[in-house]
Amino acid sequence: MHVRYYKYYRLNRIYGIAGNLFGIFLILLGFYTIFKSWSGILFVIVGSFMVFTVTASVVDFKKYRISFPYLISGLIIVGDWVYVRRDMELVLIETKKPYKVRCSSNKVIDVSNAKYLIFLFDKKKQKQFLILKTKSKEKAEDELAHLSDMLGIHSKENIKTTPKKILKIL
Repeated sequence: MHVRYYKYYRLNRIYGIAGNLFGIFLILLGFYTIFKSWSGILFVIVGSFMVFTVTASVVDFKKYRISFPYLISGLIIVGDWVYVRRDMELVLIETKKPYKVRCSSNKVIDVSNAKYLIFLFDKKKQKQFLILKTKSKEKAEDELAHLSDMLGIHSKENIKTTPKKILKIL
């Protein structure tokens, strides 16, 4: 049986959705102008930097460590490793971001999107690292159990909160 020693989770794009769309526009503009001028290469480089720069988390099961790196242009990894100790714990947090929607009959409907986050906390709950972000509760519970078993640390789950209150309750 082949065991994977590294697990990679992509978390966020650094520049958000607007930066991602602008980066795609710059790449397309660069490919269009590359045949007319050498400045098109600059557009392609800047656009690819904006599109492919992300934050992630990498878990090394063999050496019991976790990294929260920035992947610059998807190629260059910048970040430090943190060794997992037995007094650390994994926490599954359910966040709901509420917003209101008005329909055509002038009724206001409250809608909330649930996201499930897995954080790593140390004994004093001072250091925190986001390991996983997903929309599926089943996937979050499975990953929490898998990470807890592979790293040999305690886990908590089903803490419900809003995004602003995450730091206050922990």
